[in-house]
Amino acid sequence: MGRLGIRIIAALQIVGAVAGLLGYAAGLVSARGPLSLNAVLGAVIFALSVLAGVLLWQARRWGYLLSFIIQTLQVPCLALNAFSYRFVVGIALCIGLRAEHIFSGYYFGGIFNVSRGRDEVYTSSLNIIAVGTSLYLAAKLLASWRKSPPLRYGTPPNSASPADQKAPLPGR
Repeated sequence: MGRLGIRIIAALQIVGAVAGLLGYAAGLVSARGPLSLNAVLGAVIFALSVLAGVLLWQARRWGYLLSFIIQTLQVPCLALNAFSYRFVVGIALCIGLRAEHIFSGYYFGGIFNVSRGRDEVYTSSLNIIAVGTSLYLAAKLLASWRKSPPLRYGTPPNSASPADQKAPLPGR
């Protein structure tokens, strides 16, 4: 997949997060009353997703790490009697169980929802795209950490920070 794959992941994260932020902004304009914790968490996670996508596009080590975290947070989708969780940035292909039936579905854009007591039917699913992307980014991170020298205490203050350097990736 290489550099093109990383750019596709970064672009989907940025586009999905911007879509999520725009959706939240539209909801906030039409809503009356105080901000909910869900809205604040959603705005923060979408902003982090944009940052992760930009840093990943630039092939920075922090971009790989943040993108891995963002992708991993997208893997589960749960709805129980008292709790539900769903997070998608970019694209999702979910396969899961609803009541006693297997289902699949897809989504494009950005969604973040953590709520209590809304769903009457138990639903559990996995975002297959997020699983694959998380594994891919984890492999890239491990390979870059193996190739790069360990961080040392006492780096001169004027030298470039290791976090600001581009991650050495396999095959480059």
